[in-house]
Amino acid sequence: MNEVIILGLMVSSLGVEAVLTGSWLCQLQDEQQQEYEEEEEILTHYDSDNPNTTTIASSQPQISSPNHQDWEYKIVRAQRDLFRNPKTFEKLCQEEAIAGWVMVEKLDDRRVRFRRPSNYQPSQSQSDQAAFIDPYRSSYGSSFNLIGLLTGVAFLMAIILPAYLGYILVSTTLNSLPPELPITPK
Repeated sequence: MNEVIILGLMVSSLGVEAVLTGSWLCQLQDEQQQEYEEEEEILTHYDSDNPNTTTIASSQPQISSPNHQDWEYKIVRAQRDLFRNPKTFEKLCQEEAIAGWVMVEKLDDRRVRFRRPSNYQPSQSQSDQAAFIDPYRSSYGSSFNLIGLLTGVAFLMAIILPAYLGYILVSTTLNSLPPELPITPK
């Protein structure tokens, strides 16, 4: 009887683990989506002097500088805090400068905003170097995610270990039974 209870607990624990893991992953996805939406909301809006473009927020003051022109903006993101390292940050800025991008601001250790004139045309020497760099890239660094890998391994272990232990328990229980079981009358 105790074996049945233990087996039931092991099998039901897999369902509980699956539900808990699923809810945890959904919560992580919701937090990432909320962080992305908040990031997009707090970014500075830049108006253009081009009359053909529509403005999102007409209440913002117009820039009346004679040097003002149409700019295109981009944000380069990293999976980890890569831009905390000054050498990596400098390398990013140099690579983006080859494609004509100028750093506007470093938002944090994972995001950097760049801009360049919308009518930018690279010179001959710059176009040779820029051939190896995507001018519109928005991610930097490796996409390898150690935390995701460790989470996957832990998830697999949480599934495989109880199943293996349940198998061992059932096999030892069946091996320890007497060869002939008494038949109970109905």
